[in-house]
Amino acid sequence: MNPPSSFTPDGSILGLNTGASHAPPPITSWPETSTRESTVEANLLVQIESLRQDMAKMQDHTNILSSKVRNGLEQIMHHRQEQSLKSVPKPSGSDMGKQMVAAKPSTS
Repeated sequence: MNPPSSFTPDGSILGLNTGASHAPPPITSWPETSTRESTVEANLLVQIESLRQDMAKMQDHTNILSSKVRNGLEQIMHHRQEQSLKSVPKPSGSDMGKQMVAAKPSTS
């Protein structure tokens, strides 16, 4: 076999048929910078929206808990007022008259 003496336009050797391409595989590069930045920005926007939704849920939960605490405190205060009113001795009928007389200023 004679050594090949000419090449084809695509760079292969004329008369040599190996069935495989001698060209290197195409280089797979990263997407354009603007495409990557757009993807990153889109992902960040999705995360921000998710965080906003979580914050809204937490605020609703906080409002519900605050309302329950406020209602519980009001019930406790009302119960304490009722208990203190029950524990105050009520004046009897004869004592009331004396208190009213004593409450009138003297006109002397």
